Amino acid sequence: MASKKYNITELKKIRSQWVDIPVEAIPEEKRAVFEKRKKAVNMYIDGAKCTDIYDITGIDHTQISRLLEKCLKTNEYGEFYGYSLLIPRIRHANDNNVGLTSNGLFSKLLLEYPSLQEYIKGCWFGNKKFTSEHHMNLTTLHSNCFLKECERLGIQDYEYPFNTVSQGYISLRKYIKSLEACDASNRAKRSSKDDKQKILSTGIGDRYTKAAIAPYSEVQVDGHKIDLLYI
Repeated sequence: MASKKYNITELKKIRSQWVDIPVEAIPEEKRAVFEKRKKAVNMYIDGAKCTDIYDITGIDHTQISRLLEKCLKTNEYGEFYGYSLLIPRIRHANDNNVGLTSNGLFSKLLLEYPSLQEYIKGCWFGNKKFTSEHHMNLTTLHSNCFLKECERLGIQDYEYPFNTVSQGYISLRKYIKSLEACDASNRAKRSSKDDKQKILSTGIGDRYTKAAIAPYSEVQVDGHKIDLLYI
């Protein structure tokens, strides 16, 4: 089992606060090392034996201890750096230039550059004004659209999002999820004709009929032959 130096129950609670950094947001030459370190830390927190961790990842108990100490570091706001400091050659710092991407910084970016918000939405939902792609994936949106548009807007490499490990990828992913949650119609267009039909046949979207304001002021009859007396 893992060393008694740490309380495993507490570690699991702390781990739930760490941002799970997507592999595609990490430079390709650093991914393999990052994935081994992350695997070792997770196995330790899940109670695996140090010998098993070494057999699978090649990382011994002394290295695991150092890696875990990195993950448990916090910034000036009390936020854990977590997995971000497992990326090779990433050092601890007391600011948001290293480690986790802040949603607050992303929101601030959109406020400073309103056109960027429209551009992101247009690219993701396949607006012909912004892109010829109909079903763009998140990696393409981030690398080929978001970052390049930031460069075009004159954002410098020492400014957000370029000064963070993921370069805004994590916050962009959360932003896209919020866009889809608020725009069911466009979300259905990205999926399939069947999904779009389901959306249009429900109560989501614009209403094209007036709401009834009195009992029996609006009546609907199915398309079936039926003997019926009504007033």
